[in-house]
Amino acid sequence: FGCSASNDVAVSVVVCVGTEELALQEQVKVFPNPTGGKLFIQMDELLSTPAQLSVFNTAGQLVRTQQSITNQQTEVDLRAIPKGLYLLRLQSGEKVATVRVVVQ
Repeated sequence: FGCSASNDVAVSVVVCVGTEELALQEQVKVFPNPTGGKLFIQMDELLSTPAQLSVFNTAGQLVRTQQSITNQQTEVDLRAIPKGLYLLRLQSGEKVATVRVVVQ
């Protein structure tokens, strides 16, 4: 019939990060990264609520946890997990920090 039509669609993507996540993210340092297995997590100040550390592989599987992190510097032993990219999630109450770590 010879009819044609076109339409433009604008897509807008907004990445939202909660203020609590930003607050903890800025306080956490993870080193050395990449690591040979021993990793240190350093926080600028003591947390009011003990933190829980969760380590996830790239498939989203939980490969390690550590409870009750209260020190300003904590050592985490990742030598038992395979080499690769991991996400470390540190949660203290409502505050969350996520850091990418490479295990060599």
